[in-house]
Amino acid sequence: MDREHRKLYTTGEFAAFFDVKKDTLFFYDKIGLFSPIIRKSNGYRYYSADQFGIFGTIITLRNIGIPISGIREFFNANDIGNIISMFCMEKNHLDKRIAELERTRNSVIDLISLIKDSCGRNEGDVVIKYFEQTPIIECRTSDNNGNITDEDWNRLLLTLGERNVKSEMLNQGSSVQLEDIKKGNYLNTKSIFVIGKGTENTIIPSGIYAAIYTSLPNYDFGKAYDKLLNKIEEKGFEAISDSYEEYMLPGFTDSNSSIPVNRIRIQVREKSPSLNAREIQSE
Repeated sequence: MDREHRKLYTTGEFAAFFDVKKDTLFFYDKIGLFSPIIRKSNGYRYYSADQFGIFGTIITLRNIGIPISGIREFFNANDIGNIISMFCMEKNHLDKRIAELERTRNSVIDLISLIKDSCGRNEGDVVIKYFEQTPIIECRTSDNNGNITDEDWNRLLLTLGERNVKSEMLNQGSSVQLEDIKKGNYLNTKSIFVIGKGTENTIIPSGIYAAIYTSLPNYDFGKAYDKLLNKIEEKGFEAISDSYEEYMLPGFTDSNSSIPVNRIRIQVREKSPSLNAREIQSE
């Protein structure tokens, strides 16, 4: 029977139909997973239209993450219970991947929000405005008066990484206790955090915050804190929370950009309340 009558396809034609490389078909043939229906003495291989369904199943299983061994099991299984069990396991795996992607997506959204908030700001700009709640995963520093070294910082980041928040490492920050802020101990780090949701997450609560935007290195944040506290006092507010130091794209430098890459904020309240919280924005 001739090729056209039997509706046979060359390796290239069959691969093109499924948008895969010919090497994929060669590999599957080599390992005995999927072979051509005809192999001629000159090495030419031909596939039948009847094989579309089987190969389509293989591609689908590969696309959802089933390994070669699992695909073999699928075709060799003679118990529907085993098939259900295999797909349930893959569903659990996909659920975890989806959760990871959702965390990464939220992390990117938060990072975009921070960058946009910094755009148009100048060094040392202070605003008093309403901030929405921000989820964070926090790691407390040890009892060393809060003076952490770069090695300590990286160790704490690794601790966060072990808690399955690696996707949020771009959104780093740290916190200083209000008591230390009032004493001028601005380098006494209470904790470090990454912005995002995790199994042990907490939040930066919503509310009115005084925020200063700066590109000063963190060892020189005292100048920024002094200006921030003076502005809080000048505007008739008082600090009521620990500070949150948020670092936009750690390690990022752009000589053509004047955008402050750090934001320090402290929750505040009016000494004589009179304004609607959501309407406050003082530049």
